[in-house]
Amino acid sequence: MFDQPVSTWYFPNALVFSFPSDEGTNNKFGERILTFQEYPLDANTPDVNEPNVPSFPDPNSETYPVYLVRELIEDGNGFGTVLLPNFPRRVNPGTLHNFVLRTDNKSKELAVGDFDGNGRVDVNDCNALETAIGHTGNSVYDIASADVNDPNLLYIGIRPDGIVDETDVRAIYQLMESDTKRREDIYRREESDELKLTESSCHPCKSRDP
Repeated sequence: MFDQPVSTWYFPNALVFSFPSDEGTNNKFGERILTFQEYPLDANTPDVNEPNVPSFPDPNSETYPVYLVRELIEDGNGFGTVLLPNFPRRVNPGTLHNFVLRTDNKSKELAVGDFDGNGRVDVNDCNALETAIGHTGNSVYDIASADVNDPNLLYIGIRPDGIVDETDVRAIYQLMESDTKRREDIYRREESDELKLTESSCHPCKSRDP
């Protein structure tokens, strides 16, 4: 996924994202939502909940933010950079990090804010995030940060700030509002298609004179 020599990036100890400039390679992803997330070595990969069983990440455990890859690249003037946190203890050289690159999310809202994986961002996700308020360090609930010059401008899915706070609460409610609109639009389209199908099947045939 690199289109320049790594030595030109000047980001030591960082993960750098870049799409190849070759248009054919980019088209392999189409319009898919791309997300990137680290997870602990002793944990399962994210989003492996049993069907129909709500399960939220523990607000007191070390989990990791979800990054929106395309927005991360755009935010970095073409290079998306993820700075890895300092290790809390001494680790041996060559220790690996585990990461998940996903291409199957239906929307950005679901990618960042659907913590229980039930296909919607709802009040339960908001409540789960609010239970994590005050957590410092890595957390999947650390979904946003505010612009230093304009606190009303939120960076969602690209700039976690190391603490779950009021900024993240504002962000999750924004995501819930956007996801509600997304689902309403889908419902209206499906309802319209169903109405058209009903009208078509019920249209009377024209009678013919004998």
